[in-house]
Amino acid sequence: MPNKAALLDDKAGLLDDKAALLDDKAGPFFHAMVKLFCISFGGLKIIAYLCSMNEDKKTPEIRHYDDGTASVLRKAVVYTELRFYQRSDVLYQLTQLFCERYLPRYGDRTVDQMVQAARSTKQNIAEGSSDGQTSTETELKLLGIARGSNKELMEDYQDYLKRKGFVEWFGKNPRFERLHEFCKYHYHYDDYQPLLAKMDDEELANMAICLCHQVDKAMTKYIERKDKEFTTEGGIRERMTAARLGQRETQRQTIERQANEIAALRKEVERLKALLAAKE
Repeated sequence: MPNKAALLDDKAGLLDDKAALLDDKAGPFFHAMVKLFCISFGGLKIIAYLCSMNEDKKTPEIRHYDDGTASVLRKAVVYTELRFYQRSDVLYQLTQLFCERYLPRYGDRTVDQMVQAARSTKQNIAEGSSDGQTSTETELKLLGIARGSNKELMEDYQDYLKRKGFVEWFGKNPRFERLHEFCKYHYHYDDYQPLLAKMDDEELANMAICLCHQVDKAMTKYIERKDKEFTTEGGIRERMTAARLGQRETQRQTIERQANEIAALRKEVERLKALLAAKE
């Protein structure tokens, strides 16, 4: 009767011969296709670009709950601590006061538009920062809307100055320098409230414009940073994948540790049994 091991070796040898034959036939065709792809479509550049993208891609930072379970949520942003949000709140309060003092209560849509633009800036920062825990895309969209509303508000104040024949302060204007310095280091409405009663419409409008510029500059940098985070770390899908893989790895390590502990315990049991048998 033929040896089974010998038969298996013979079959394995035949499979190896067939594989080698296929490699010989497919090899030239494969190399020709690769060469054609590289020449026609710049394949090498594309491959190099894709490789560089993978190198630049960062693994998302995954947080864990107290029980060790991975979380797909980003770290929550406390938007009330963001300087540009705090200044946007000052702008909202200031705009309401400005409209009540210097714009007609009825028959002028500018009032509603200015208040709504100031409110939209503040509210979209709050909503975007909150939604950013699950969706960077939504966060960037809402922050973009907030930035657009802030620019719209600034345009309204600039139009008011032109309509009234006032000058917009900027550059080396001493009044602008003092105003800019104050707005730079004060971002809570309580800091501004004592001054507002003493200021006229030209001063209030220029203060609002200065705050709008500072909000826009800070938001632009913040949006750029969030955009880079999304490009390098990905969005919710990448975080879900990373969290799930991390959870599986944790489970695998736990199972492996427990298996090692069981094996050690079995060895200890066998050793004790041997000791008991020797005493008997």
